[in-house]
Amino acid sequence: MLAAGVSLTYFVTIALALWFAVRADFLNGFSVFLILALGWIVAGAVFAGRLPFGKTQKTFLDFEPKYWNEHWKYARGC
Repeated sequence: MLAAGVSLTYFVTIALALWFAVRADFLNGFSVFLILALGWIVAGAVFAGRLPFGKTQKTFLDFEPKYWNEHWKYARGC
């Protein structure tokens, strides 16, 4: 749900900013770059409190303890 919310916020921000840029006749390569940056800034600001910065409980290897064993079996072709 978090990823969907961030993506939706990013999309809506970009869509609205592009619409305003087209209406204001201000659309060029640099303004698109700024609009994309604005999308990430807004999405990050809206969801920053919900992101697990340094709060992760388990690592990937905790969920998949045999990962490297399976990886090497696959790499050897067995």
